[in-house]
Amino acid sequence: MFKILLATDGSSFALDAARYAARLANLMKEAEITVLYVKDISLPLIGFVGEPGGEILPDSSVMQEQVEKAAETAIADTLQCLESSGVKGIPMTAWGKPADTICSIGAQENFDLIVMGSSGAGQITGILLGSVSDRVIHCSRVPVLIVRPPKREKK
Repeated sequence: MFKILLATDGSSFALDAARYAARLANLMKEAEITVLYVKDISLPLIGFVGEPGGEILPDSSVMQEQVEKAAETAIADTLQCLESSGVKGIPMTAWGKPADTICSIGAQENFDLIVMGSSGAGQITGILLGSVSDRVIHCSRVPVLIVRPPKREKK
């Protein structure tokens, strides 16, 4: 059985990667796709400055609820994308830093391939914000396939 770890964040780029992973799975006789969403608790804090009233940080249960909802939505959308291509996915979520967690699960669970999307962000954005796909390429002991967004025609 060929095991594919499909990392998703629910973005259109991740869904492009899901469609590509489904095509790969359909070409193989025995392939299994696990859809991984890494729940990163720091995401809800980005851009949060504070509320008038003195609270500096939102209630952690509210943050956790937001992260859980984002995970459910991303997993559901990705599974639906796979199913529309005739492939059944296995959902998986984990808490941690996305790149480190993807690499760790890929190795520990003996996946044959990690598939993920690339946002197509330029070098400057990648340097300033960091790129999960770039970090996975550098830390993974499992082969990694990055699905880039299709080239758009200029008008």
